[in-house]
Amino acid sequence: MKKILLVLSLAALMVMTNAQVKSVPLFKPVPQDLFTADQYGLKSLENASVWILRPSIQVTAVQLIWNKDTKSFDSSPLSSIGAGISYQHYIEIDEQPFNNFGVNAFLLLGTDISKVSPASLGIATTVNYSIVNAGIGYNFANKAPFILTGVTLKY
Repeated sequence: MKKILLVLSLAALMVMTNAQVKSVPLFKPVPQDLFTADQYGLKSLENASVWILRPSIQVTAVQLIWNKDTKSFDSSPLSSIGAGISYQHYIEIDEQPFNNFGVNAFLLLGTDISKVSPASLGIATTVNYSIVNAGIGYNFANKAPFILTGVTLKY
């Protein structure tokens, strides 16, 4: 299971790096004139849309971790935070770029604010609609898959 998730995450990352929009730097905000400036090549297109590779941060609202003993999911609210890369789809609304959906790959660290605990590492792939997202992942500390929901902050 770990190998499959790792291979899928790496394949998604390779696909994402092949279609970067001309002159949109990875660590800079999406330009407000993305669809109106000549330098991006989208000005003359009607109903233009574009995919852009972006860094992102994940704050997990609820993480459902598979419990092997009870054969059910255990719910963990606000249980992880992490960073990753996303491949986001932008459309033009009122001459401004608007991110309507995308896919994300994250490296997550577990959080437990009630006590000091060892870090739990996980990987996850999510799909977002605006800022809300849902996806699947694998927790290496618990050696268990999980389902997660949350919000994604994109730059």
